[in-house]
Amino acid sequence: MEWRIELQDDGKLIRITTNGPFQLGQQRQMFEELGAHPAFTPGLAVLFDNRRLDLTGSDVNVIQESVEIVQEFVRTQHIERLAGLVDDGLNFGVGRQFEILTDVAGGHGFRLFKEEELALRWLRGETL
Repeated sequence: MEWRIELQDDGKLIRITTNGPFQLGQQRQMFEELGAHPAFTPGLAVLFDNRRLDLTGSDVNVIQESVEIVQEFVRTQHIERLAGLVDDGLNFGVGRQFEILTDVAGGHGFRLFKEEELALRWLRGETL
């Protein structure tokens, strides 16, 4: 799994663009790198562009562990809004499972989108 972290929207948003096969160990490493990134400050809105992420093999156990990794980061870094951007097909299906398991775990602040403009508007707190 590879990722690129960039500050956008006049410093109010961090965008992480992912690609390649998803792996939990690399997800942990990505969050460590994100937390240490010079542009990162707690409370920033975060957009994960996962449209090129290969989620083949992501069963419910992998998704559950991924939810735990993300929610720990959300809690410790005081993230209010985190959006996932996906395409149709497998990424959307896995993303919806992630969203549902986040809700079941009592998590907050995560929404899934297929349209980038809607994700950005939600992250800015604009009406959809």
